[in-house]
Amino acid sequence: MMPVPERKAARPLVVFMFLSVAFLLGMLMALQARINGQLGLAIGNKVQASLISFSVGLVALIVLFMIVPSMRGGLRRLPALLRERTLLPWHLLGGIAGACFILAQVHTVPLIGVALFTVVGVAAESITALIIDRFGLSPAGKYGLSFTRVAAAVLVILAVILASFDEFDVLSVSILALGAVFLARIGTTIQVTFNAKVAFETNSYLAATLVSFLVGTIFLFIIFLISTGSGTALAFEWQPWWLYLGGIFGLLAIAGGTVCIPKVGVLLYGLAGVGGSIIGSLLIDVALPFANAQLSVLTLFGSVLALVGIVAATEPIKYLRLVTSASQKRRRVGVPRA
Repeated sequence: MMPVPERKAARPLVVFMFLSVAFLLGMLMALQARINGQLGLAIGNKVQASLISFSVGLVALIVLFMIVPSMRGGLRRLPALLRERTLLPWHLLGGIAGACFILAQVHTVPLIGVALFTVVGVAAESITALIIDRFGLSPAGKYGLSFTRVAAAVLVILAVILASFDEFDVLSVSILALGAVFLARIGTTIQVTFNAKVAFETNSYLAATLVSFLVGTIFLFIIFLISTGSGTALAFEWQPWWLYLGGIFGLLAIAGGTVCIPKVGVLLYGLAGVGGSIIGSLLIDVALPFANAQLSVLTLFGSVLALVGIVAATEPIKYLRLVTSASQKRRRVGVPRA
């Protein structure tokens, strides 16, 4: 196996652009968490709500498949990539992790609120992303374990603990719910890495997203049959239209991850997305709180501390030195400024 080269630092403007996209996608994910949780309450079956969410995203992708030639070309390349072992079978199974994450959403958000759901996932995502980046398991290549990156991840994890502290003795099921969120977030971090790998090799982020949603939908359908009995018909009662947008937001998040991760790595993408989720989830919990959800001062302060850690993870001092060094070099050689 060839060693994975250390990745060169990207230009600050490129990093800022892709992290801004990740931040906006994170806000959409916070909204998805609320919508999926509300859909589960409305229809009274959380597994069915998860299946509906994934199915909506899958239908949207099938429509795109029929009108986007590059997407069809990417799927046609999959068999050859698997035969050549450029892609391995488990690279196509990221949708299972996404399905488990949706199940965790619909079961835990009504219990702990969107803000707590969001910040708890930061710890799992940070640890997993550091490992993935360190060993170069994503198309972004290898990122060294610098002191700044590790310290930033630890700061974000401490912020999560602080934000969650008040909730442990408020809800008797909170520890179990938080553990489920933690494990689900590890899975989604691996999922976006696998999806980015598939997108990179097929040269189609939409093809990778379709594979992920197809696998996730099949997995959820099997779970639904097991949970209700194979002879049980899929009961359906129409709900307000906006409750079906969760799958669309998930589609955008998964597709966005396949685009952003090769440029900024898993850790920065994940933390920027978490930053957007934190801001979005705080706004949602203030405006439309669930009955059992609580938004405390500690949750607010911990969320702010998490944002500080996210900024630190981008290593702004290193980028400032790079820009300063380049500026000095231009002056020495007489290159005019742009």
